[in-house]
Amino acid sequence: MKKLNLNVFFVALLAIAALSSCMNLEKILPKNTGTWEVVTDRTATYEDETLVSDSTTTYSGEVTYQFNEDGSGVFTEDGQTTNFTWSHNEEAEQLTITEDGLAIVLDVLSYTRDTMTLFYTFDFDFFGVVFKTETTLNLKRVE
Repeated sequence: MKKLNLNVFFVALLAIAALSSCMNLEKILPKNTGTWEVVTDRTATYEDETLVSDSTTTYSGEVTYQFNEDGSGVFTEDGQTTNFTWSHNEEAEQLTITEDGLAIVLDVLSYTRDTMTLFYTFDFDFFGVVFKTETTLNLKRVE
C-alpha cells in the first residue's frame, strides 16, 4: 500500500510540474507573432522622483504592433506606419524593439495567447533635473 501511495505522489508531482511548465510556455515570446492592438497606455511622469503626471489613454484600434516571424515588425498609429525589428530574451522575459538603431527594452509583465502587458521606463537628465517616464501597455491579439 505504501508503494501505491508513493506512486500516486510521484504521478501527482509530475502532473504539477507539467502544468507549471505549460503556464511558463505561454510567456515564450516568439508566439506573439501576429497583430496586437494597444488597448490602454498608462504613463507616469516623474521630475526628480516626484510624480508630476499619471494618465491612462484608451484606444480603439488605432494603435497596433505587427510582429512577424522573421523578427521584423510594423507599428501603426493613426494610419502612419513605422518599421522595426524585435527580439526577445526568454529568461529575462523582455522584448526588445529596435527602430532606426534605437532599442527599447520592454519587460513582459503578463502574457497569454490573446493578451500581453508590457512595461518600459525612460529617464534623462536635463540640466540637473532628472525626468523619468514609466509606461505600461496593455495589448490584445487581433489576428
